[in-house]
Amino acid sequence: MQLDVQNIRSVSFQRLALRNWPSIPHQTLLPFAHGRPKTETIELRYKVTKRHVSMECCLNYFIAPLGEKKEPGMKDHKATLRAISNFIGTQHPEMTQIFLGAHKRHISDRIANHYQNTIAYGPLKGFRFVEESHWSAADRGGMILGLYEQEILNELRNIPLHYKIFIDLGAADGYYGVGVLVGRLFEKSYCYEITEAGKLVIRKNADRNMVSAQVIVRGEATKQIASEIPQNELDASVLFVDIEGAEFDLFDLTFFQYFGKSIIFIEIHDFLRPDGKEKLAQLISDSQTTHHMKTIRMGARDLSAFPELYAWNDLDRWLLCSEGRARLMTWLRFDPVT
Repeated sequence: MQLDVQNIRSVSFQRLALRNWPSIPHQTLLPFAHGRPKTETIELRYKVTKRHVSMECCLNYFIAPLGEKKEPGMKDHKATLRAISNFIGTQHPEMTQIFLGAHKRHISDRIANHYQNTIAYGPLKGFRFVEESHWSAADRGGMILGLYEQEILNELRNIPLHYKIFIDLGAADGYYGVGVLVGRLFEKSYCYEITEAGKLVIRKNADRNMVSAQVIVRGEATKQIASEIPQNELDASVLFVDIEGAEFDLFDLTFFQYFGKSIIFIEIHDFLRPDGKEKLAQLISDSQTTHHMKTIRMGARDLSAFPELYAWNDLDRWLLCSEGRARLMTWLRFDPVT
């Protein structure tokens, strides 16, 4: 892909790793002449691998008429970048989301570095992330500030004290499964995670936070988990479920009965299933003999509570609140009938 532009100097642009990027069609872009002779080109070089696309833009931009001895000017540089971004964004709107995602990772890293990967706000305050991330790297800034899934954090903060066991299905890197122990919301945690990489990071996070003795890490969650955990712990448990649509395979009338004395949180992924609406209706129906249901969705965020963000621009501050969802997500909370 190349486009014509007037310039006399060349600078190297940031290399970007664009995950899940479709193949980019070869095409000639329109010239950005800005009323001056076209002398050079901008070339976007990229290569496709199984995991991602690496793209390097060798940016030639206009500085001054040929022959003049002037240093590169930021005004011209930014104007050219803006023109290129606007044009490519028009041709490939999906790139806007990719660039925003990359920028969110950058500002999240700023927060993580400032707080040394330690949660500074909210009920999980004090939880320290290891450097490796199985899932939460781009969301880490919001997690550290207590913004990520804030509605769920508030629910967990107010769980009755006799619930001492936390059972996390789809535990990812242990943000909840380990974090609730650091925050002293629970005394023991079962973390079910299907991936080996995730289980390794959970153990590392538990070790770093000195709660390894309180964390039991297991593999894929199946209907057998009710027989894997002592009944007295089941009766004093909060079951926390985020398993990307598999909740509809797990929960039925019998499974709700197993956890008849538990509080249950389920993140709903009906949109990932062609029969999702029917599955969701059946799940809710199966819960009604044992549990009352409450719906939880993302609400407002108050960023005035964070002095460290006062000097940030609006885009960066509000981008920290984004959870990168494809759509508005729904959690269901089920409390025992008796």
